[in-house]
Amino acid sequence: LEHHHITSPSCITMAALEGSPSPDSKRTKVDVESFIEDVNVKYEKVHKDFEDQFWGGKMALSEPSGAWSNEKLGSTKELMEAFLADPERLKLAETLLKDPDLTVEQKTVLSIFVRTFKCYQMPEGPATAIRSSITALEDALSTARNTMDLGYTCPTTKAFVEKSSVGLRTTMKTSDDEATRKAAYKGLYSIGGFVLDNGFVEIVKQRNALARALGYVDFYDYKVTQAEGFNKAKLFTILDTLLEGSQELVEGARAQLVAEKGESAAEPWNTGYMMAGSVEEALDPYFPFEKALENWGRSFSKLGIDYQGATMTLDLLDRKGKYSNGFCHWPQPAWVKGDGTFQPST
Repeated sequence: LEHHHITSPSCITMAALEGSPSPDSKRTKVDVESFIEDVNVKYEKVHKDFEDQFWGGKMALSEPSGAWSNEKLGSTKELMEAFLADPERLKLAETLLKDPDLTVEQKTVLSIFVRTFKCYQMPEGPATAIRSSITALEDALSTARNTMDLGYTCPTTKAFVEKSSVGLRTTMKTSDDEATRKAAYKGLYSIGGFVLDNGFVEIVKQRNALARALGYVDFYDYKVTQAEGFNKAKLFTILDTLLEGSQELVEGARAQLVAEKGESAAEPWNTGYMMAGSVEEALDPYFPFEKALENWGRSFSKLGIDYQGATMTLDLLDRKGKYSNGFCHWPQPAWVKGDGTFQPST
């Protein structure tokens, strides 16, 4: 969907709506193209509105003032999902997909439309109300988490050192002082209690209630089925084979680390530091951070990967309020417009 996009049925003929063959096959093709273009243009807007809010909010951007908020993130997400969940749009896509005169490309795009729209279908009733409630709870938790006083108490000075979760992990991995590493671990650990006190349990309950209202075992089953096309039971079967093939190796590596570094190496604030050892220090001169972006670009270029005019924005600077998990989003989806021009991603 990100690549083909979506839209509304304003240009569909009654013949197409009723599923009967059009008297003019050329006219039918034009109607299909109009539908595809309409979906793409309209979806592009709701997608970009949401993604711009996601980027501005998660990156804790300060300008333009008032442009980003969790409330706007929630409302633009609801508008985007409402577009994708429109049952009439799904019905039209399914009807047009039955046209025997479709080109291969048209059939591919319409099939993607149908697959995507089906993922967002939600019957009116309890499920719809639960989804709106979840969005509000998620917004509230996100706002609280962004203002959380996160960091650790310095073992030496007893002063509070403000750090993001990224900074705390870095301290755990790089500080030569075990007391400091332990303090950083406690700071990171405090996130768990904080989110539990600010609505996370209720979010889990309502997510599971939503999934069950839609006929799934729980929310995880719902997400796995929608994303992968099979349920969580099959996924766990796959993961069990990975566990069986790796558990002995992991336990052996852990035992070896303890044997070489001592029992304290198994403590969560020590394991990463002990495993890093001197190898990373030795490698640093050959892989300096300031060359990371250039080397990354060169590597992809040598692999023959062409970004076709796409614009990439990287924000690698840690700061207060910034979302601390790495992610990749594209506010402007890439797609081929009805007139044949290519819209690169940004």
